[in-house]
Amino acid sequence: IRAPYLGFALVPTARELRLVVDTGRYPLGLLAAAVVDVVLEVARAYVTAVCGTRSVRLTYYLARPRPARAPRHRRGARLVWGAPFDGLGVPCALRDFPCPMRDAATSRAALARCREALEQVLHPGDFVARTRHWLVARLERGAGGVHPRRLPALAEAAAALAVSPRTLVRRLAERGTGFRALRAAEQHALARRLLGDARYTVGEIGLRLGYGDAANFARAFKRTAGVAPGHFRRGARGGRRPPRAG
Repeated sequence: IRAPYLGFALVPTARELRLVVDTGRYPLGLLAAAVVDVVLEVARAYVTAVCGTRSVRLTYYLARPRPARAPRHRRGARLVWGAPFDGLGVPCALRDFPCPMRDAATSRAALARCREALEQVLHPGDFVARTRHWLVARLERGAGGVHPRRLPALAEAAAALAVSPRTLVRRLAERGTGFRALRAAEQHALARRLLGDARYTVGEIGLRLGYGDAANFARAFKRTAGVAPGHFRRGARGGRRPPRAG
């Protein structure tokens, strides 16, 4: 929200979860290295705060050559110079570590405040971003059991964005997309995240995302990912993402 000139992605590997920072959205020039350093330090501070006194072995990935006399470690973390990306690696073993700060009510309240802050910085004329933002919030509420488990409807989105359904359809079409396409993309993105959580069965994930049954969810997921949800889950747990079909 505070740094719209950066992009972020979470990339799982066999040993760690990587927060990858994309600096290609905006020409940062000589500021790129400093901005990346600040972002990675903030991410490291979050990990340290969540883990408390537990010792965590992190890895900084820096997509720039190693300067003369540059350290190989920082605050106990390993530095990898000349990496193919900028990012922070967190050990996968932390997935089994109970967070001492976890509180469901606080988490929901914080997420709601982040959503409100994001809404304030979204351009009012960017109906694709605003629709996607609404869909993400709606689907996440459904996945958490806060909202009835049914698909978000066009009329609901239009009402939330204070336009008529016909206007919303037209504005999305002007950007070369549609409500169903955006909804399917966000459903699939959330499905991939939930499949990485062993607490939910494939059938439960389908119901939480608004699919009528597990079979419908499996067909929709395979149509987009090229593999069945169960196959994707086994590959994700093994640290390898299953290849797309075709």
